[in-house]
Amino acid sequence: MSVGTGATPIEEADSVPERIELGDRGRQLRLCWPGVPQKALSAATLRNACRCAACTHARRSGAGLQIDTNIALRQVAAFGVAGLQLVFSDGHGRGIFPWAYLRQLATGAG
Repeated sequence: MSVGTGATPIEEADSVPERIELGDRGRQLRLCWPGVPQKALSAATLRNACRCAACTHARRSGAGLQIDTNIALRQVAAFGVAGLQLVFSDGHGRGIFPWAYLRQLATGAG
């Protein structure tokens, strides 16, 4: 057990948001971490940021991802304590989004 006045940057990045909400008919995921203003990510941004093997291969091979700008999230499920598994309206549901990665996407860091 550690004692201190605050969390380390790694602990903050890995922390679970206080609230997770879908907005705009699934086209937006809103995340709110303790002490941080609410952040919203579009479903298109999340789909483009998917790091599953198939999406990573498509990007590395130069094929890229062809994402419909009207894509929506159909399901948001906790993936253990590590993050979220997102299922998109195009049927893609293999991407796991760790808390630290979602926070990085939301803040534009990295």
